[in-house]
Amino acid sequence: RAKTGELEIKAPLSEAETAELETAAVMDGTRDAIRAAGERSRTEAVEVFTAPSERGLDFRVPQLEVLIEGELRLFDEPEAIDCPWSLPLYDATPTPEQLTRLGEAERVREGGEIDIDDERGRLTTRFSKDLQRDLELAYVPEHWTEAKLAAWCCRQIRDPSITHASKAAFVAAWLGNLLSTEGMDLARANRQKFLLRDLLDARISELRLAAVQEACQTFLFGEGREERVRVGAGHRYEFHPDAYSPDRDDQGEWGDYEFQKHYYPRIGRFDSGEEYECACWLDRQPEIDYWVRNLVRKNEASFYLQGATGRFYPDFVGKLRDGRMLAVEYKGADRWNDARPNRLLGELWEELSEGACAFVMVKGKQWDQIAAKIRG
Repeated sequence: RAKTGELEIKAPLSEAETAELETAAVMDGTRDAIRAAGERSRTEAVEVFTAPSERGLDFRVPQLEVLIEGELRLFDEPEAIDCPWSLPLYDATPTPEQLTRLGEAERVREGGEIDIDDERGRLTTRFSKDLQRDLELAYVPEHWTEAKLAAWCCRQIRDPSITHASKAAFVAAWLGNLLSTEGMDLARANRQKFLLRDLLDARISELRLAAVQEACQTFLFGEGREERVRVGAGHRYEFHPDAYSPDRDDQGEWGDYEFQKHYYPRIGRFDSGEEYECACWLDRQPEIDYWVRNLVRKNEASFYLQGATGRFYPDFVGKLRDGRMLAVEYKGADRWNDARPNRLLGELWEELSEGACAFVMVKGKQWDQIAAKIRG
């Protein structure tokens, strides 16, 4: 400190660093004091903080598992659940978005003309409708019928999860409904058959995903879930001591608190000041041994809970002194309702852990919600 002439050492000084400081001193007595302080910093004066991961402390968290055909498996994708399904014919109608795609493709195909309006000084665009276009609209392909076009689309769409009969019925109904819309006929459908195929393929994939998600939701939360879902019976996620690699480290954007219980010496950047405050609160709790700023989609540094629509990565995961594992998700009050699927997933993880896990989603800065969970 320049005003008081004091030197504060917060970390051990190497011999080279000490020598560099000595050269900056003017008086012999000051240089002697710096040399002695540097020596003490390396031997006795400064206690070096060592993160739990560096001390070799174990950090394994029970994971969500599912029992399928007698086999206990880590639940890491909804497709792991057997989901027999068929394409619903009530959905075999072109959506407004699909009709828009077809219309846009037709307009691009028509060609156009770009010009400058000399009188108004504006760029103008006009789509041409010449004789060739009129002839094409009037043309009916000789060797294509509605049934043949439907069969061609069926052969082009490959999805082993559905039967051929279900696919054929859906495609035929969808194509029939398309041909009944204004401005669409067999000639135009034939010209756009590759786009029709892509639209049908995407729609079938969309419906299949919806069916899988619905089945997954029933599997996880439906009656008798205790017989199908487990937590930590055979699978535990390990935070590897050397695998923490955030895209961005915390650089003190929200404050200069020195964390003492973070599992790794590095800590991933916080998304907001409120999330940072939550981390500071966690770090001060005597009931918590150590915790980690959980990362997203980082294989060996990301604990997650698989849900019907995706993976949920809680913001913080910690080990309590009583042996339980704690998962905390911070949510602002404005995002509380949207977070309901993840909240239910975390509560399921706690419920089925038989007391081994605790989960809390914090609404705003209500830290008492976490306190009640870890002390209750």
